[in-house]
Amino acid sequence: MLSGWNALLWGKPGTGKTQLACLLAGLANLTLYTLRSEEDANTFRRNGMQSRVSELLLAQRLLGRNGSCMLLVDEGDDLLMSGTIAKNRRHQLLEDNPVPVIWTTNDVASIDAACLRRFNWLQQFEFPNPDTRIRLFTKAVRGLGITRQQIAHWAERTWLSQADIQRVASLMRSLGLKRKDAADAIEHWLDQRERAFNIESDECPGNPIGKRAGGKSQTKEAACAYRMEGEFDAGLLNLRGRDGQLQQDIDIAELMASLKQSREGRILLHGLPGTGKTALVHHLGKQLGCEVVQRLGSELLHKYVGESEQAMAQAFAEARERNAILFLDEVDSLLTDRRSHHQGWETSQVNELLQQIEHFDGMLVVASNFLDRLDTAVARRFDYQLELCPLLPAQLHGALEGCVDKATLREIGSSLPGLGAVTLGDIAVLKRRQRLQRRKLGAAEILRILKKLIAGRERGNAKPIGFLQGSSMVCQG
Repeated sequence: MLSGWNALLWGKPGTGKTQLACLLAGLANLTLYTLRSEEDANTFRRNGMQSRVSELLLAQRLLGRNGSCMLLVDEGDDLLMSGTIAKNRRHQLLEDNPVPVIWTTNDVASIDAACLRRFNWLQQFEFPNPDTRIRLFTKAVRGLGITRQQIAHWAERTWLSQADIQRVASLMRSLGLKRKDAADAIEHWLDQRERAFNIESDECPGNPIGKRAGGKSQTKEAACAYRMEGEFDAGLLNLRGRDGQLQQDIDIAELMASLKQSREGRILLHGLPGTGKTALVHHLGKQLGCEVVQRLGSELLHKYVGESEQAMAQAFAEARERNAILFLDEVDSLLTDRRSHHQGWETSQVNELLQQIEHFDGMLVVASNFLDRLDTAVARRFDYQLELCPLLPAQLHGALEGCVDKATLREIGSSLPGLGAVTLGDIAVLKRRQRLQRRKLGAAEILRILKKLIAGRERGNAKPIGFLQGSSMVCQG
């Protein structure tokens, strides 16, 4: 192999960088040697041993005589970042090495461009996408009696790495657990690991795996991965309004086909809370095999001038880098009508987000419960606008079929048409109540819960009387 050959593998821990280095060495019929880590080198240096740079140069001289070796410098940040060693010495390490070297690091932010240009191969490692997580989990737990539904549920956790999956599967085998015992133990292991990530992160929600150099969290959706109560059914999404007449210019099936073909598109979802906007976005992600980078409007708003714009730009850049669907929820807090603004920074934030939307060439979905609060320039920046409405009577009956027994459904059937606007979110509440109380709810309980949820939503959507809108004493109808 030619001298001066170097590859840099970078990305989050546990994503397979070292495994790939071993695989490459095996495919090339080369013996792989690993340079001692910085931590170990520091321990020996206190006893008079050579520096890590000297050890690397010595390894090159000794292994270069063999001609059938490859060197792995794991966590090579200390040798590559600016300021640690002289610039010419750093470049020399990447130009004159007689033995091919594979370098790994968790982040390239501290490595200058002149150094990066000297690598023959650069490869970023990300956490597996949903389909890959399912395949990895299926292979890892083979023989343990785990169902596909359980695997699909676990694979929703975006922070899962290949190492995590292999680790928990190996633990189950060492404990001799199978079927329900193994499933319960894996669920507990994942939950505890997720809690530990939350505790260690800088801010909640967060994820220490996703931290950049300097301690700031790079991803915020991982620790709060979306989990729908029950299985998603696109047939329960109401695009027809209460009168049953199609009000949209595209249905879900056609939208899905369009996105699969083009791999880009901007979608505006609006409607009452609980009508399935968030569930639809994550369904799109699963069907398209894409991650969903989810951000709440409140997460992107910061108190210092310029920070909000920077957070918006970072969200779009992250989605673009990960080839993911960017989902901005509660976007009405970010795209308020500029005619109502009293401060220049408010308009600046809206302008920045509109520009990011205009130039984004991936898949973007934004959701709002209050379409009338959005700026008038929003509509023309979206390819599709879909209003999700409360359940139609037939959809409500179908949703309850998967939630209550037949006798209870017959008992409440005559009361359903007069209930009012029931949403998928209301059905999810019933499912959670039954799961938490470990029993089926009775007809009277179900009707009482639904009526309470509907009444609370109607109060929340009530508008103040016109002449009192500017007063602190607001009377709602």
